[in-house]
Amino acid sequence: MKTAMQELMRFVDSFQEEAIHPRILRVKIKELLEKEKEQIIDAFIDGEDGVPAEEYYNQTYNQEETLEEWKSKFTLHCAIKPKNK
Repeated sequence: MKTAMQELMRFVDSFQEEAIHPRILRVKIKELLEKEKEQIIDAFIDGEDGVPAEEYYNQTYNQEETLEEWKSKFTLHCAIKPKNK
């Protein structure tokens, strides 16, 4: 199983060099927003049972990388660079 964002990235990548029609993209995003809502609810319910977040993520989405590896990669790409003094 993939997260909603991973599915969206795969969907967009599948178009490669082709343009995605805005209506098609909007329909896909609406579908994935609903999936994300379900994933958040499931994560909350599992959290109530005492399942650690990283364990839940790894078990549910069967990732090749751990949550911490993903976070570090995400943080690296999105890090705000400090201003030069």
